[in-house]
Amino acid sequence: MSIYKPSLHIGWRRFILLVLTLGIKSQSVIADSVTMANGSTLTGILKRITNGIVYLDTGFAGVLKIDQKQLMHLQTDAPIYFRLSSGSTVLGQSGIGAKQGVLSVRSSNGFMKFSISDVTDAWGKSEEDPAVTEIKKEEEKKRRKWTYSAGVDLSGQKGNSNEFGLTGQVGARLKGPSDLLKIYFSVHNSERDGTKIADETKGGVDYSSDLVDRFGWYSRFELEKDKFEELDLRSTSAVGISYKLLKSGAQVSRVRAGFAYRYESFDAKENIEDPAIDFGLDYAITVQELFKFDSEVTYVPDYSDFTNFRFGQDTGLEIPLKKDGFWKIRIGLSHFYNSNPVNGKNNLDTKYYTRLGFTWGEK
Repeated sequence: MSIYKPSLHIGWRRFILLVLTLGIKSQSVIADSVTMANGSTLTGILKRITNGIVYLDTGFAGVLKIDQKQLMHLQTDAPIYFRLSSGSTVLGQSGIGAKQGVLSVRSSNGFMKFSISDVTDAWGKSEEDPAVTEIKKEEEKKRRKWTYSAGVDLSGQKGNSNEFGLTGQVGARLKGPSDLLKIYFSVHNSERDGTKIADETKGGVDYSSDLVDRFGWYSRFELEKDKFEELDLRSTSAVGISYKLLKSGAQVSRVRAGFAYRYESFDAKENIEDPAIDFGLDYAITVQELFKFDSEVTYVPDYSDFTNFRFGQDTGLEIPLKKDGFWKIRIGLSHFYNSNPVNGKNNLDTKYYTRLGFTWGEK
């Protein structure tokens, strides 16, 4: 006589099938439903109602956005919060109302009925109050955010030195809703056949802030050292007023004017200290995520002699290598003109470069 012994393998298969079946049934039970003005009914999980929009997570089609004015009935499987136009908040489960456009909510105080149009906000017990969410968004907009950058240039230069070389630079930006702080530092150091042919270091700080409408103010400070210009130290300090010529989302342009103080220390020339005027023009345009074009011009003449001046310009095209904008390629051209150089040195330095850079920080 043989005795039947159930297979352990078959038992586990039946157990797993039972668990999956119960899981599917439990998911199908937990569902809210909304009925539209045209009579159609959608099921899912109500995420929230805010600013006249109903957010319904259908699962198969993602989160749908429905005009609250089109909502005739709302039925929920669990209690949710309703904020009414009067400012009061009700926690309860919504069922089918007596007529279209009316909610019948079962709360701890019994049944309540009110018009769907009276609902200013609604959210699930596990969701955040939309009013709190909006406050956090506004606070986030006001918060200053740091971003950082680093890059390496493959550059060529002719003027006081003629060479191809590498330039390394780092920078940081602290941007708020109405102000911007920029910190930058760069080193250009090249050799040809074992002989150093370029040795330039530059760094600075630039701060700008809005005042009223298009007007603002700025302050900047820059230090520079250039061995081949026989420059031990050049410092420029400036403060003044700025005006935004353009302030659309895609294009930004600003002109500035202010007072400056210049100091230059040379190896073979007397030091220069004099007040000056600071003029500048910035322009930038961003075309979606395809590229960014920008140009910056600076003109710093002597306070009493405008023929004694320094002129700087940098123009470039920046192309992101990925959509996240982390890696970028920049192709640029810059000029620096000194009307009163050290004897035997050229007035104009021209640099063209291709820069591989990356940016990271808070979005």
